Amino acid sequence: MEYQYFNDNEKRFINALYIPYKQGFNPMGVYTQGYLESGAFSSALAKENNFWGIKKPKNWKGGVYRKQTIEMIDGKSITIEADFIAFASEYQAMTFYCNLIKKLYPCAYEKRNEPVLFFRGLISGGNKWSTSPTYDKDLEKLYNRLMTKTALVEEIERKCEG
Repeated sequence: MEYQYFNDNEKRFINALYIPYKQGFNPMGVYTQGYLESGAFSSALAKENNFWGIKKPKNWKGGVYRKQTIEMIDGKSITIEADFIAFASEYQAMTFYCNLIKKLYPCAYEKRNEPVLFFRGLISGGNKWSTSPTYDKDLEKLYNRLMTKTALVEEIERKCEG
């Protein structure tokens, strides 16, 4: 059974998944986080190749996309405006993402081939990927649901290993 892409953003994302795969990341873990953060690859940020909602770091010299986002602060949802990276390509995005995980999320990087532990690592330690208190559990539930989509899993494996 051939996998039918949800949209062009998802197709581009899957085509570039070999980059984290070659660095030891479980591609379904990376896919799951991208799927969640990009609203099934349909958000405005996904069109900018920013599939994970990565905010612009101080030293970023490339493109920027400004948008509203919701942060959880002291248990309350607060809407803020923030600058996000607008990557030139999905390949640049994947490379930046892998380097970011390695540099700022050592607990996640250490478990990069074990999705559930990888998700926990994204919110442990000094840096937290999300302000949501249920972020790792949300990723885990989504991962379990996505793993039942055999055609998707096979397509990702084929793109990464082929």
